[in-house]
Formats: sequence, structure tokens, C-alpha cells
Amino acid sequence: MANKAPTAIEFEKLNVFVDRKQNIVAYVYGYLNKNPFEGVAYFESGLYSTIDLFGASKFKSADNRMIKMKLKRAVLTMDSQNRNLITRIDEAAIMYHSKLYKELDAKHNGYPIALNVPEGESALVQELGAIWNPVIKRWVVLSKNPNIEKFDKWVVGVIY
Repeated sequence: MANKAPTAIEFEKLNVFVDRKQNIVAYVYGYLNKNPFEGVAYFESGLYSTIDLFGASKFKSADNRMIKMKLKRAVLTMDSQNRNLITRIDEAAIMYHSKLYKELDAKHNGYPIALNVPEGESALVQELGAIWNPVIKRWVVLSKNPNIEKFDKWVVGVIY
């Protein structure tokens, strides 16, 4: 049995931000075995954390976990040893995380477009890849949907 090559995780860019309550947000751009990914993380006073990766969907779940563990270690090490590399922000860290997440999600998955679909055509838009959004009570399609041009007759506008 051949030996499996070790997983190589490199962070090319790591920006860390802290708010007045010492909550932390981090943006990362890196590579897993030369495949690029981006991510955004939120750490709340050491109690809670969330790390979202984009472009890593083709990676195995074990690779995703390794990236997240390495990112968490890098951020917490920076927080304890290199505070001068952390940028202070005035807004709440969770709000800054939300803004970064939306930007990365739109970049990698497309931005959501609201549709005005008559009841009799719901099955068709669902088959084309639209999803029902119960909050706005409309069908929604992502701009990077391969069938996007087929939705033209139902488009209402972009959701931010």
C-alpha cells in the first residue's frame, strides 16, 4: 500500500480584527494541497467560534476540519502573542463577520435574486434550481445558477 502524501495547508493571507468586547473576526486566504480557499471566522471571548470556508467544498470533511483547526490555532496564537498584528474595529465583531460572510458567499455561490412566480409554475422554477425563501415568501435563485438565463421572466430583483 502506497503512503498517502501529507496534507499541506498554507495561509497566504490572515487578517484578524477585534472589537471592544474582545471578540475576534478573522479572514483567511490559503491553499490546501495547492487548491485555494477563503474563510471567515468568529470567536466570542474564547467561548464560541464559527468558521466558514468557501471554495473548499471539493475537499474532504477531514481536510475541512484540519483547515479549521489550524486557523483557530493561528488566530488564538496571534491573539495571545502578537496583539500588535490585530486590527481594532469599532463595530461589533459579529456584524463584521456577517458582512464578510455575505461578501464571500456572494463571490463563491452567487448573490440571491428574488423571483415572482405564479403558483402554477412553482414546480418548474424548483426543477431549474430555485429555492423557496419562507422569510420573504418568494422563490429565490443564486446568480451563479447554471440555468440563470431561464429565470428572466420571473426576476424581481437582487436581495441584499
